[in-house]
Amino acid sequence: MRVLFVSRSNIGLSRGGLQKQIRKTAEGLENNGIEVIFYNPWKNQIKEVDICHCWGSDPQMIYFVREAKRNKVPVVISPVFMRFSERLWLVKIEYWAGVFIRGLFTPQGLIYKMFRACDKIIALNKEEEDILKHVFRLHPETTSVIPNGIEKKFADGDPELFIKKYGVSDFVLQVGYIEERKNLLTTIKAMKGLPYKLVVVGGWEMRNEKYVKRCKAEGGDNVLFTGYIDHDDPLLAAAYAAAKVFVLPSFNEVMPLVVYEAAQAGCNLVLSNTFPCEKLLRDKVFFANPRKPHELRKQIKRAMSTPLNLELRKVAMSMPTWQDVANSIAEVYKELLESA
Repeated sequence: MRVLFVSRSNIGLSRGGLQKQIRKTAEGLENNGIEVIFYNPWKNQIKEVDICHCWGSDPQMIYFVREAKRNKVPVVISPVFMRFSERLWLVKIEYWAGVFIRGLFTPQGLIYKMFRACDKIIALNKEEEDILKHVFRLHPETTSVIPNGIEKKFADGDPELFIKKYGVSDFVLQVGYIEERKNLLTTIKAMKGLPYKLVVVGGWEMRNEKYVKRCKAEGGDNVLFTGYIDHDDPLLAAAYAAAKVFVLPSFNEVMPLVVYEAAQAGCNLVLSNTFPCEKLLRDKVFFANPRKPHELRKQIKRAMSTPLNLELRKVAMSMPTWQDVANSIAEVYKELLESA
């Protein structure tokens, strides 16, 4: 079997959850004997493959979907559709208007047509699946839920690596690209005057430089910016191991991998109440409104004064691996080819 992987045109310019999801899935599929072909913009590879798998919700991918359908190649989409913090009826109107009113919400109209045309949509959790079904009027058989996989190496991080390099321990940690959606500025405001250090691990794109400058100016000496640390660098696992609390007050996420990496390390978790959280984790997590620094501050203080929850680690370690995920996606491919 040959599968074509397609995503937004600038996918290779940044490092984040989607890139990791694509790379790890490809590795797992190749372990199953499935050949993964990454799209080359200078070639039309659709005629050469059995499945076209689109990653993300970029409206330009509609051209690949249409070409695949024209060549009778089944299409799978993993959309990572992040609209959890918005009113669903408004989201629905936005996408429907893009279809029926020319010149209004054009990208949303293309996404609507793209999702309706594909053969299978893979959601990361039930919450994402429910939104997709409601907004795009999808048939129940069109969707499947397959979560992200977990690399089970973050339970073994050596905290001394991080402590020796940066001289801090038992701190509050936020990991991820620095951008407004991740809401680091609210974390910094919430930490004002608290007797704990905030450590920020992550790089940023040029378009977010103004936001980064605001964060650094607001943070002062109480915030340590390490910059980007590669996912495979032992220093990242060491950062989780050395921290006491992990915080992620994003406005929108679907299934952020950093949460489950931090849980493996035994960090207490403070998360935004605007994105889904695994059912087994919910009663072990401190939730806060991402628009209210005082509420986030209260939950950080509670998490810092609470003993480390070893149950979090057990739950995270019991979740599927990337190979498990790839096996499930391979089954989706086989079912589509058999039905075709």
